[in-house]
Amino acid sequence: MPNLAFLELDTTGVYESAEIIRALVLDRDGNTLLDLYAQPTTTLNANIERITGITSQDIIAKGQPVQTVIEQLRTVLQGKYVLSYNLDFDIGKLQEATTRLDIEPLTFVAEDLMEHAMKYYSLRSYPKLEGLCRRIGSPLPEQPHQTAFHRAEGQLALLKAIANVVTDAQPPTASPIAAEDTDADTIDEHPF
Repeated sequence: MPNLAFLELDTTGVYESAEIIRALVLDRDGNTLLDLYAQPTTTLNANIERITGITSQDIIAKGQPVQTVIEQLRTVLQGKYVLSYNLDFDIGKLQEATTRLDIEPLTFVAEDLMEHAMKYYSLRSYPKLEGLCRRIGSPLPEQPHQTAFHRAEGQLALLKAIANVVTDAQPPTASPIAAEDTDADTIDEHPF
């Protein structure tokens, strides 16, 4: 699919009034189509900085008005087939932002890669992207070094793994997943 794109949003939290602080879009080859920081109305707390890898200094240096970010996102996503891990969250944050700004909502064709991964691995609970990437041999950096770019690359790696029927692949230097590490971000050993 030449128009395939991967969307990754960072926000100030998961609550309804949380604001977008970064929008990233990669194409099917992992090239950056859009990477913009948005200026929130509040300062970032230490937990959000750790989770997103974004610092208050990043926002000061690179942040743009959220309306500018959304309008550029609207342009970039036009005509794209978008995959996003936890798409409902991203769409919800975009809808909340456009409602607050009183601008036209974004519309684009998209699917949730998390739902596809759940079906592929026969999971009943929502897996963390980080756990799936570790499982397929493409681990993400540890927080706070993990950014939207790493998560978007993780989405691409996950899609490639599913397309290539990879169910389990550990990098040569990684230790196997410990038996006690069986929370929602891990998968049964042999799903088929």
